[in-house]
Amino acid sequence: MSGRCLFSWACALLLVSGCGSSEPPTGVDAPGPTPATAAVNEFVASQGLPLFHWTHQIVMRDGYECFGVSFGPGQDCPAGCFYSWAYGIRVGERVGWLGFENAWDFAPPPESCFDVLPTDAILFDFDTWLAISDADWSTAWNGLVPLLARDPDTARAALLNIATILYTHHSRLLALDLVNNPAVATDVEILTLLSELPVVGAYDLYSEARSIALGLLGSAAPPGLGSE
Repeated sequence: MSGRCLFSWACALLLVSGCGSSEPPTGVDAPGPTPATAAVNEFVASQGLPLFHWTHQIVMRDGYECFGVSFGPGQDCPAGCFYSWAYGIRVGERVGWLGFENAWDFAPPPESCFDVLPTDAILFDFDTWLAISDADWSTAWNGLVPLLARDPDTARAALLNIATILYTHHSRLLALDLVNNPAVATDVEILTLLSELPVVGAYDLYSEARSIALGLLGSAAPPGLGSE
């Protein structure tokens, strides 16, 4: 069950080295965008993206296809133009958005965001996240993984993996997505991991997520086992 796409204006939500590119490589010898499937092209055409430029197939394997779309007017011109970017996914016949970057004037209808189902086992597999990340970092870590973190239909094992990842790949927003997922509200193991997240940075990146997790743990604990 998904109700919103992710909008971001920063390069990355996770504090890891490098970040995904929202444009295919450029230059005289660079390849052009890889064509997406007909199903993806039909979906994109139905979305009314302003000043559509092109659709690029990021990766297709194991029954899923990730894609990116460049659209909108040039920004920060003439210093060095960049454009709005949308990334989405197709699983079987279902297509939807994962998120948007620098899309100041575009708001997709909520129903166009990808709707995670409990049967989407391929999306819950950590190896899938790595495969998508190898093709485009941002699609995986700014798109798919945050979507899974906040969706109550995501498999518990995937949610547990995300909680563990937060210890080494730091993201305040991802932690908040996870701790506010209704499926996590009574999961003592995941809440414990979130309540013990390390202090990161001078402003304590995880302070809000830890506080929420501790409050939920107090509610989830059996009678007599709550905090003293």
